[in-house]
Amino acid sequence: MAIFEKADPDVQAQKAAEGTLRSKRRDRDSLAERLGIAEAAIASYRQQARQLAADGADDKEIAKAEGKMRDSADRSATLSGAIVDVDKIITGLEAQIDQIVDRRCRAETSIAVNAMADRIAKAQAAHEAAALELELAAKEGGILIPEARAVYEFTRSAREQLVPATEMIVGALRQHARGVDSGHAPASLPRPAAPPPKLEIVPPMPTLTLFTTKKLKYTNSEGGVTTCGAYHKHAFPQALGELALQTSVAVALDDNRVRDLQASGFATVGTPDEASCAWLGKPGREAPERFAKPGGPPIHSSLTSFTPSGAGPFTVVDRGPPIVGTMPAQPLAVGARKLDAEE
Repeated sequence: MAIFEKADPDVQAQKAAEGTLRSKRRDRDSLAERLGIAEAAIASYRQQARQLAADGADDKEIAKAEGKMRDSADRSATLSGAIVDVDKIITGLEAQIDQIVDRRCRAETSIAVNAMADRIAKAQAAHEAAALELELAAKEGGILIPEARAVYEFTRSAREQLVPATEMIVGALRQHARGVDSGHAPASLPRPAAPPPKLEIVPPMPTLTLFTTKKLKYTNSEGGVTTCGAYHKHAFPQALGELALQTSVAVALDDNRVRDLQASGFATVGTPDEASCAWLGKPGREAPERFAKPGGPPIHSSLTSFTPSGAGPFTVVDRGPPIVGTMPAQPLAVGARKLDAEE
């Protein structure tokens, strides 16, 4: 019976190593806690010794506090070394468990790959017998039916080609199984590709179409900023549309004021700039400045004092006295000129 069969030694070794690992991790946690207490005691006794010295205590009392500080320092060094030793043991146990798991995984993978090879070889043998029987039967029927000859040729060609192909596949599978056992091939079989994510139709966000009374902007569902001009129809998200009605920055389409607002001629032309729009709802990011870095106000020449010496904001360039003269005027030719090719 299976209950009396000897257990797998690798399984027993793995369970033992995992039990020891859990115990060592508890020991390390305990050592780390004790180390923290010892380090806190060092600081406490050092401060106590300084306070005694500052208060003018005698050397005996100070030495007593310093002795406790040195004892705590020795204990801290001992615990730190013990933690290093336990960490080495934990690292060795983890490596041992990894080796056992790898060995067990390789054994299972090798068995699975050899089972693949055995199944293909068994199927090929059965196919060989069935194909040979069909081949002989079709050859016999080809004496009377010409189409049977074609079945005979196809079956014979397929049987002859499948034999070396399946032998190659079986040999490659067994070679892979040997590579798994020796550690040269992956320890596990490749996992099948994950199924594609199931797509769901996301219903559109409910909207509320209103007539705006001023330029507005709001943060849309993608995180960007949507702007809408004044005196236009706009489809707001449901929550923002209700807020727009409450704050009187938009009116319903059946409101009596819509016709008068449309006829006012103050509707925004084109898409308004973000800077000229007011936020609807929670403010989002502000639009970047469209102009160059701002400087000081412009200085008009009428606001500055002109000094001929050049000490003012304008410098006078001396180009000498003006030149007075006349230029002869040439008479303008009137009429049309014939081309050289014309006669």
